[in-house]
Amino acid sequence: MDGLIKKTVEHFFPDGIMVERACELEDKVQCNVDQHSFKGYMHRALATAAIVAPFTQPGVMTVLKSSTAGCVKSCLADGTCGFRWTTGSYDGDVANGPAGQEMSALAALTTLLIDQKNQGPFTNKTGGTSIGDPNAGQNPNVFLPPPPVTTGWRAGAGILTAVILASMLGGLAWISAEWGENS
Repeated sequence: MDGLIKKTVEHFFPDGIMVERACELEDKVQCNVDQHSFKGYMHRALATAAIVAPFTQPGVMTVLKSSTAGCVKSCLADGTCGFRWTTGSYDGDVANGPAGQEMSALAALTTLLIDQKNQGPFTNKTGGTSIGDPNAGQNPNVFLPPPPVTTGWRAGAGILTAVILASMLGGLAWISAEWGENS
């Protein structure tokens, strides 16, 4: 693995399982709401590195697989996952809600999909089955000329203009006048 990835793995993946060093201490967890999702960000970043720099993939995938295995062991049968992936069981950490733990677990699981073939959006050459419609979203009435202006429309526009102008002038007069409680 490359130097930066090697240091990242050494620091954040002791024994091959992700640990949030800033707040996941040996004797307690003092993570805030956001920090509970950081494991997922790290997993996704490493998976992205493995995709864009394929020479890192063997080492990165080894650590992602072992960390994800630790993550899965922290989950209950109903899909609720814990924060401490190194314990081998659910830790019950829900002080800041389970959203961050669930996001991290989902990210860890999805990073293992980078080995799958036919990644990305399907096309008609790679298995897509949608049938296109070149006329979708077109409205033939868009290009019709607007209807002619009638006397009623002109009268309505004149009345609306007079009301707005009178309101604006009345507001300006009220603001500039020295009417008030102390005048």
